[in-house]
Order: sequence, then C-alpha cells, then structure tokens
Amino acid sequence: MARPPGFPVLSGDFFSYADREDHYWTGYYTSRPFYKSLDRVLEAHLRGAEVLYSLAAAHARRSGLAGRYPLSDFTLLTEARRTLGLFQHHDAITGTAKEAVVVDYGVRLLRSLVNLKQVIIHAAHYLVLGDKETYHFDPEAPFLQVDDTRLSHDALPERTVIQLDSSPSPPSTHRFVVLFNPLEQERFSMVSLLVNSPRVRVLSEEGQPLAVQISAHWSSATEAVPDVYQVSVPVRLPALGLGVLQLQLGLDGHRTLPSSVRIY
Repeated sequence: MARPPGFPVLSGDFFSYADREDHYWTGYYTSRPFYKSLDRVLEAHLRGAEVLYSLAAAHARRSGLAGRYPLSDFTLLTEARRTLGLFQHHDAITGTAKEAVVVDYGVRLLRSLVNLKQVIIHAAHYLVLGDKETYHFDPEAPFLQVDDTRLSHDALPERTVIQLDSSPSPPSTHRFVVLFNPLEQERFSMVSLLVNSPRVRVLSEEGQPLAVQISAHWSSATEAVPDVYQVSVPVRLPALGLGVLQLQLGLDGHRTLPSSVRIY
C-alpha cells in the first residue's frame, strides 16, 4: 500500500523515550541503587529465615515443644514475602516511583527486614541449644543480637561492635558468635567481626584456637575508628548449618596476626 502524500514518517532511535516534557524513561537499571540493594538484602534474609524457621519448627513439633516455640513467626515470613513481591512492581524495583511512594516502599522493606532478623534470632537460639528442653522464648529479652542495625529505611547498616571487656553487668571477657550458612553446600569463607579490643582470641566450637588477623576499622581511606578493631577468621560451615565461634579477651601469639598498614 502506497504512503499517502505528505504523511509524516519518524525514523531512527526511539530511545530515550519521553512521555511528556523532560520526563525521560531512562536510568531505571541504575535508578535508586540503595533500594535495589535493600531489596537484595531482604531477599537474602528471607531465604535464611525460611530455612531456619523450617528446621526449628519441624524439630519443635517432632519433639513435642511446639507450645514453647513461636510458631507465629510464620506470619512475619508471609508479610516479608508480600513486601518483597510488592517491591517487584515496575515502578518500585526500577526506582521510577515518586518520592512519597519510594519512602513507603522503604518503610515496608525495613519493617520486614527487622521482622526477619527476629525470626532468625528465635530459630537460631532454638537450634544451637544442646538441650532443647531449656529453650525459653522471651520477646522482651532476645537470646541473640543481630550483626547490624538500620536506624531508618534510607540509612546504611551499622555493624554491631562486640564488647569483650566493658559489657553490661556482669562484665564478660568472652562472647559467642553464631554463624549460619543458608547455602545447600559446605561453605569456606572469611568472617569479619568488629570488637572493642585488639587483644582477642577466637576458638572453635570444640575450644580449639583459630588463626585470626586483627586489623584497624577504617571510617575513611586514611582514618581509623578509635577503639574498634576488625577480627578476620576463616570458617568452614556445613550446608544449611550453624556454627559457633568463641571470642575471648587475650592474645595468642601463634594464632593472632596483627595487620600492617602504611598510609601515604
């Protein structure tokens, strides 16, 4: 069919597309990267919480301890799934929503993330106990603390500093750290923890000393955070399994290596 005389024809690259003046549909692969990252963090926590809750709840039911374990945590898992699904909207994960809508998404993501950390704490507490009969659920006094916290939905996470010599009453010179491997294969990786003293020993669950490196904790490229140190230790964790490390105040000259830093 022949083109009518004078019929306008547009050719060439149609990207970047704009549906109105100065409103270009570009950048959605990189727009609001902070919330794209928060989405992935929530997804990883949801995976871990589902695995731990399933293991703990199944064991509690099989052992007749279902009345002691907070099975109601399943509602928190459901809420987190819905939040994660909601954020897959084509104006959410892309970062193309209006500011007020983005804030609402961020508040929902953070609330679900905090709830999932509680699910993980409850399940890990139950699973690490050798005698499950001693398990006691107290939402006001959690048995474990999380490794980082976020003050608001648009704030970066702040890592928890493990206090070895100035903890609340009574003072404690050692701490236990619970690690979880959410993967379905054995994992060998480096674990980094923040402590308040450079004099620290790390022991395995069996009480064997582990090789560690003590490093400064940096707030910038040239400034170290005072009274905060990073402990790095290689750890092997079983598939879908938990591991426990013991941190003690003191030095092991054969196992503890201080890092060497030269600032130009």
